[in-house]
Amino acid sequence: MTQANSNLPMPVLKKESFPPSPSKGDLDNCTIPSMVSQNINSLSSTCPGGIKNRFAKIVKLLGFLLISYSIVCLQDIRIPSDGYMNAFAHIMPNHNFFATSTSTKSGGVSVIFPKELENLYEITKKVIYPGYILSITFKHKQLGKSITVINCYLHASCENTWRKQVNALAALELEPNTIIMGDFNHVTSPEDRSGHGYDKTKESCELFSNWLHTSQLQEISQDMHVVRNTK
Repeated sequence: MTQANSNLPMPVLKKESFPPSPSKGDLDNCTIPSMVSQNINSLSSTCPGGIKNRFAKIVKLLGFLLISYSIVCLQDIRIPSDGYMNAFAHIMPNHNFFATSTSTKSGGVSVIFPKELENLYEITKKVIYPGYILSITFKHKQLGKSITVINCYLHASCENTWRKQVNALAALELEPNTIIMGDFNHVTSPEDRSGHGYDKTKESCELFSNWLHTSQLQEISQDMHVVRNTK
């Protein structure tokens, strides 16, 4: 699993995974196509010029990411509806844009990948939690093996909603070769925090830890992590 920079949230991986591929993936052997996770909240409400200007900046970001990665997972996309991502199809006709989003103020996730993957995989989309959690399964047509990518943006400010989203993840029957990535808005260790702000109550922390344990998820650590301190 490759990430674009050291400040991105860590994904978690279901055990018995396929070996990762450092490039666009040896698809014939069913290794994992390269993928990247990016929270783009800095391109949202803080960006002047409205949603049109934000879209222009997202297009530039995608142009950069899609050069190196087959699957791009974006969080906090802040668009009014799932179908709004279809606007990108006119700009990048060789890619699929799957999304779940319900608000221009917060949340929303999207998974983007080249249409050529459809030649090798049967691709299934499932919304786990509207506006926040999206699952995409790639089932190899010849080998019958599947890779599931679950892209998450767990609620940043409402802890009750955050707990419901964790419970939605905990209710899933995860198959091997499942990757869960995104922004969980929670860290299990203080040294993993790259910003500042409050974290969850003890009960919520235990809920998250229990989910990781009972789901047999393996955490993928980052090689580098930059801590930003502000006065």
